[in-house]
Amino acid sequence: MKVAFVTHKKSLYDKFKSVVESDFPHLSVQYLIYDSFDDVPGLIEDRQREFDAIIFAGHVTMAYANARLRRETLWIQLPRAGSTILCALLSVIRKGWDVSKLSFDSYDESLLLEIYDELGYVMEKPLLVFKDNMLSGTYSEDALKFHKNNLRTQEATACCTCLYKVHMQLDMEHLPNIYIVPTRDVIREQLHFIQQFYRAREEAKGRLSVFLITIDFPSDHSVMQERDDLFMFEKMKVSQQIYRYAGHLQATVLEASLRDYLLFSTKEIIEMETNHYKNFELLNLMERETLYTVSIGVGHGDTVAGAKSNAVAAMLKAKGHSCNSAYVCLNDGNFIGPFFSASAGRDRKEPSIDDKLLRASELTGISVNTLYKLRCFVLNYCPQGTFTSHALAEGLTLSKRHVNKILQNLEQHNFAKVVGKRLMDKSGRPSRLFMLNLGTAIGGKH
Repeated sequence: MKVAFVTHKKSLYDKFKSVVESDFPHLSVQYLIYDSFDDVPGLIEDRQREFDAIIFAGHVTMAYANARLRRETLWIQLPRAGSTILCALLSVIRKGWDVSKLSFDSYDESLLLEIYDELGYVMEKPLLVFKDNMLSGTYSEDALKFHKNNLRTQEATACCTCLYKVHMQLDMEHLPNIYIVPTRDVIREQLHFIQQFYRAREEAKGRLSVFLITIDFPSDHSVMQERDDLFMFEKMKVSQQIYRYAGHLQATVLEASLRDYLLFSTKEIIEMETNHYKNFELLNLMERETLYTVSIGVGHGDTVAGAKSNAVAAMLKAKGHSCNSAYVCLNDGNFIGPFFSASAGRDRKEPSIDDKLLRASELTGISVNTLYKLRCFVLNYCPQGTFTSHALAEGLTLSKRHVNKILQNLEQHNFAKVVGKRLMDKSGRPSRLFMLNLGTAIGGKH
């Protein structure tokens, strides 16, 4: 593992190096030394990818770099820990300075008050804490003025600073100050953290997978676009199947847009669920349950971003088949596929939604408008997908005789089937339960 440590030569360099040599001898560390904050971006700008992690000596240094560069590897800072402040306050007490009258920079007042409370001090006055913008080009100079003014007015008896230049200037002027630097234990904890992060990242390499599912929407002039209610009902139907399938993949679902779903899982789970890509059950679900078709791209990668990029590439290949189809893009960029639903032939042109409704209308003699209303009724009022002729007659405001004729025509052409019976009341005869099959019967044998 290769790490860069960004620091001032005369501040934390020796302490950090001693911790590495004593406790982390197998860690490869390169020291990037700066004289001023302006040097920091140039030190790491073209070298980030050389390192598994970059550690900044202080939060100001990291904030300065963060405002000017895009991160390309893990960045962390040596934290402003309470233990570090405790050590600084002990030094103040040992020197005999008034611990209740100190001037601070770089720390949050809430953390300082917490430490004082731990030590049993009740502060009668607000703490003197420098709060200027750390990204300003004069942060160190302004902090120095703040400290010197507090000493001059005797508001403070000493200064506690995290800024090496401020510490050096105060020393040169023989003004009382403590240079706050992280303890060895804080350094040790951060080095342990990046080792754990590195191990976790290495173990995850090649295991991350993204399922990208894109709904193939109808054309701009489609009857579906003109009737938003059916459009939304179908969208809900698709979502229901996708979330159900995500449960099998133990996946997290992100609805990236109105038509795009991202499922985050692992390569092992996806291979197991698809029987090593031999069976994409989601394609079969879409074929059976909805009028829409979907294009699926499965991407594997070492990172989430890499897996997502591969999933997009795979999905775009799937869209070229104009039917329910899927591709897999591996870590190396190679593709596996295409894969189709169980009932689809290779490269079979799937009828569009309008084609399906029109085909059903031609075969049954039922108008497209009536088929559209029937589909809406089932999606909106029949959660299980089943209905009786009586319920359909009431829902479509048609006579029972007309509805029976519609159902008879649909049954003859396999667009509806009887799946059971339901007793409507204690004295009457049981009514037949129908299930609509507009989406799957079209294109098959009738």
